[in-house]
Amino acid sequence: MLRNLSSNKKSVLIVAGGGGGASTHSSYPSYSGTGGSGGGLTGGIGVTGNNKCYNYGTGGTQTAAGTYKACEVDGRTSRDSNPPGSPGFGYGSNYTTNSTSYVYSGGGAGWYGGQSGFHAPGGGGSGYVGNSRISNSVMYGYNIDTYYDKDNTNIAYLVENKNFIKNLTTNKEYLNLQTAIDEVDNEDTLQLTSDSNLSYEVTINDGDKFIIDFNGYSLATSK
Repeated sequence: MLRNLSSNKKSVLIVAGGGGGASTHSSYPSYSGTGGSGGGLTGGIGVTGNNKCYNYGTGGTQTAAGTYKACEVDGRTSRDSNPPGSPGFGYGSNYTTNSTSYVYSGGGAGWYGGQSGFHAPGGGGSGYVGNSRISNSVMYGYNIDTYYDKDNTNIAYLVENKNFIKNLTTNKEYLNLQTAIDEVDNEDTLQLTSDSNLSYEVTINDGDKFIIDFNGYSLATSK
């Protein structure tokens, strides 16, 4: 099992991350949703169908397992009496109960596993192709961008394409920073809504005056 190699990660060549479990609730459809996608730099987040926050699981990354996001909007922030298992290197989490009166979902396994959801989907497990013995390797996937390693030649991690920046003046959201900059007016504010990795160069024209509010998130680039 992959989890048994936690003290010998250098022996691992490739890992395919698994998707998180979906959630379905016939009485409360807003709890239903698809599990987070598996694989890539970071496994996907479990999100309910109406994008509300119902105690979902996040995906594993290259260095850590997914986490549990308890949210107040559904009135169920407590999980002390029925906590999920903890994900880790090589495995996702799961609830240990067999009760049918609650809505549970598992987290996907991977390089690092995703976390379970309670009344929401679970997160996916991350993928891995970072072993130094592999060269000229690349991963492919659905709805992703590629983010290369430091030498920009060998390894490309998958990053899910999603809107990550918002123009606070127009309320328009973008998945490409350059497009957002091209459409910005002077004195507008562009605000990050999630962490993001860029695999393209960004150009700002002379004379443009606008604000980029990082909003507590990070923006990395391979360029």
